Amino acid sequence: MNKQNLNIIFEKIKSSCVLERGIYKNNTEDKTPLEVAIIMRSINARLILVNAYVDLEDEKSIILENLYDIEGCLFLFQFKKNLPATYTSITSVYPNANWGERECFEMFGIDFIDNKDLKNGLLLTSQKDVKVPLLKQEREKILIRKNKLQEDKIV
Repeated sequence: MNKQNLNIIFEKIKSSCVLERGIYKNNTEDKTPLEVAIIMRSINARLILVNAYVDLEDEKSIILENLYDIEGCLFLFQFKKNLPATYTSITSVYPNANWGERECFEMFGIDFIDNKDLKNGLLLTSQKDVKVPLLKQEREKILIRKNKLQEDKIV
């Protein structure tokens, strides 16, 4: 990878960057997903994935992940917010982020400002009455796990 591109990432995005399983993982607190997308586009990075999941330690927080590729090196940027979460869409920089943002919207209730294509439609018609199904399911799993840990401590 071009060292200049790597320097741009480390200089402009001040975050903890750890090489983990071949991926540079960044817990980003000082930049928004849109700001990171603009920086990554400036060095010709490809957006690979937009993903989200409930924080395993705190069922009230959601983590948004954006995965980029630069010349075969993967960079994962994580953005943590309390629920309900709202981010500015990165579709103006990376149009292919649309489906990932739609999925995060429908499954976890994350709102993406400036994404004009946010709508339900990924779930089967029989599941449409369930609001943010993955958010509900993941929160339940975390609460069950926490209760089990508390029960184990009592015994």
